[in-house]
Amino acid sequence: MSLKVGLIATGELYEESLRQRVVGISQSAQLLMQLFDYLEPLIVVGMTPSYFKAQAQAYALQLGVTLAPSQISFCRFGQVHPDHRIFQEEPLQAGEAFTLDIWILYQGYHADLARIYHLPPYRREILLLKKGALAVQEAAAKAAKAGERLLNIVQAAQLAAMQAGVSIVEGACGHGVGYALHEEPTIAFCYNAGSPFSRLKAGSIITIEPLIALKPTTLTIHNDGVVTLPAEIPFFYAEAMVYVGEHQSVVIGQ
Repeated sequence: MSLKVGLIATGELYEESLRQRVVGISQSAQLLMQLFDYLEPLIVVGMTPSYFKAQAQAYALQLGVTLAPSQISFCRFGQVHPDHRIFQEEPLQAGEAFTLDIWILYQGYHADLARIYHLPPYRREILLLKKGALAVQEAAAKAAKAGERLLNIVQAAQLAAMQAGVSIVEGACGHGVGYALHEEPTIAFCYNAGSPFSRLKAGSIITIEPLIALKPTTLTIHNDGVVTLPAEIPFFYAEAMVYVGEHQSVVIGQ
């Protein structure tokens, strides 16, 4: 199950400044997807995160994008945004799973995406989590419509999670993206956070990135900004970018 990445009909954008912004962010998202596609064959047993980051930086330069190591996160099975020093030289193992999260800035416009990877042999619980994460992401993206409340996205995501037999981690949020990496609105995929009655504006570009676990849990935010989950609770997340149009919403990055 996966979303289709589409093209934006910019004819509906009557303000030139808004048109330029949407086109600029879309171009940044296209470059970031190109970077992911280039890196995917490098994800093999024995590869270290430091080697992978070096290859990502080299290819990003060919695309005209400056990429710092801090812009690439390996969220390995069981912990979100781990201390890079711990995992910098630890090679990938057979059966390992992780989320690769990268953001870039291209000509003043940000893009922010994450994909899920799982090396063989495949584990049943990981396959369940991955399938659930993508199903929740798809449902939430389809619910993102101009003029509708953010609550619609939350309800669609929660329903998809229940149907998939997984739980959405409290404290994980989607967000607007554009001139800044994190812009309004903040989309909390639970009922007790964020601003669920705020309405999406046409022309917005948002990220859809709910964290998925096998049972209910909550993020812990530490004083140094590191965000973790209990080590014994497996999780996954994927991140897509969605353009909220006047007449339809379009996935511009996945």
